[in-house]
Amino acid sequence: MRRTKSPFAGEKHDLSGYAAINFNEENNFNSFASAIPGFNPSRHKLVALRMFVQDGEPVFTVYATDLLSEGKSGIPKDKIPVKKFKIELSFEEFMKRIKSFDFTVTDGKVDITDIQVVNK
Repeated sequence: MRRTKSPFAGEKHDLSGYAAINFNEENNFNSFASAIPGFNPSRHKLVALRMFVQDGEPVFTVYATDLLSEGKSGIPKDKIPVKKFKIELSFEEFMKRIKSFDFTVTDGKVDITDIQVVNK
């Protein structure tokens, strides 16, 4: 997988980094988004999931390309046009759909791919 600089690195965060998710067998990315008003799996291709938590309340957002609007957006060619869909879901309900969740952040002075654990 191609690693890119964390999108949060330029913002003022104490720590920033990477995350990875595997959904349960009975769930997948599309089934996760299927209950969102306006989302149509035959029209939209999911490309990203964002979880933002503030004051203990999560906000889930999925980003999807619109297959019917490809090439019609008028945005720069080096950008991917997406639609944004918010999901109202508690953290507990989200975690019920997840098989594994890997979350690693650093102080920004070290790239996590450059470290070597020595006390295994």
